[in-house]
Amino acid sequence: MSVHRRVAIALDVGGTKIAGALVTRDGRILERAQVSLDARGGSRAVRQVLALAERLAAEGDALGVGVAVPAVIDRARRTVVWAPNIRGWRRVALAELLERSLGLPALLEQDGHAAAIGESWRGAARGVRNVVMLVIGTGIGGGMIL
Repeated sequence: MSVHRRVAIALDVGGTKIAGALVTRDGRILERAQVSLDARGGSRAVRQVLALAERLAAEGDALGVGVAVPAVIDRARRTVVWAPNIRGWRRVALAELLERSLGLPALLEQDGHAAAIGESWRGAARGVRNVVMLVIGTGIGGGMIL
């Protein structure tokens, strides 16, 4: 399905899968995609993230890409410092790699923080001032809005 609207590419990298979507400014999901994460990790997993982003970019008029990762991140350097559940992910400049691949601005966020923001914006925490989010998957993490 080709989407002829201005959208964002949303990516959620997990320990076993990468989920992606095209999302409108008001939060509606127009297209979804998912692939299993290569358990060997490293550059293979990076290539999978880039390939899924490119596939979604081909479906719509994307303004940018946001990627949530189960990792310690360096916001200033826009880098994955360490992802304990993705083998070989240390000092991965994921936002920069996405920008080079897509020619679009990219935002990198820790998955627990991204989940808290999403629930506050469009989910169960809409209208709530303080939010604590617990993320349980291959690993465990969380985020807070206070």
